[in-house]
Amino acid sequence: MITIQEILADDKQLPPSPQILPKLLTILQGGEGTSWEIVELARVDQALTAQVLAWSNSAFYGFSEPCDDLETAISRIGLRELYKLVGMIISKRLVGSKVACYVLDEGQLWENSIACAFCMEILATKLGENPSECYTIGLLHAIGKTVINQCVDKEYDNVFALIDEKMIPLNQAEQEVLGFNHAQLSQALLEKWKFPQVISEAVGFQYDPRGISPKYSKFAWMMHLANWIAAGIGHNPGRDSWALDVLPETFEKLSLSETLLHSILLDVHEKIDSVKSQLVSARV
Repeated sequence: MITIQEILADDKQLPPSPQILPKLLTILQGGEGTSWEIVELARVDQALTAQVLAWSNSAFYGFSEPCDDLETAISRIGLRELYKLVGMIISKRLVGSKVACYVLDEGQLWENSIACAFCMEILATKLGENPSECYTIGLLHAIGKTVINQCVDKEYDNVFALIDEKMIPLNQAEQEVLGFNHAQLSQALLEKWKFPQVISEAVGFQYDPRGISPKYSKFAWMMHLANWIAAGIGHNPGRDSWALDVLPETFEKLSLSETLLHSILLDVHEKIDSVKSQLVSARV
């Protein structure tokens, strides 16, 4: 049986590190950095630069004159929007392919990740937390699924056999069959890639936030709820979606009323519809 440590040691099995994201996040959160530095970070990746420009020139933003350089794009859409845009482009590279283990067609895991990202961003706004950090948690919460798809493909049928036999959630079945679950692997990857601990911890404890350090517990409870919301509004997390439930204390932990939850659901629907039109117009 392969371990997380063995998986992390084999770089050939791992997706490319999204190095630009933690660096951009540091700048966005008030660390030292300039527009020039941001441009230099993005310019290393020519395909990324081209997609950023295509997006900033899309009809979604409504600018009459096209721009052909990153400096102008940043001044137009702002750093926070740039970060979200870069995140969506990079996450498509990471989780945009078919993930056969989880019965996910091409693009489905990416759509689920975007839905979770916007759930987290909206929850952060409502609950007074950092929207960019929370957006990142949602965006990268399932990166471990793609790695499991690469590394343990033959064993994975045993996971769903166990779910069918015992009627247990996916993360529990993975733990029994593999010795770890995809959330724990996602956490280990984010730690390897030097993302802030609040992001990696929230991802690692997304299915059961009860065991996390109090320092990061709110973010894990938010991600726990975001998973449920995204699945509930039709953004498929995989074959196990029927078994995705929310712990009963979640709403109390986050001080969420039924009215506020309804407002969040409406906001998430509107945001995702808006982003879909953005994706089409920018051809990302």
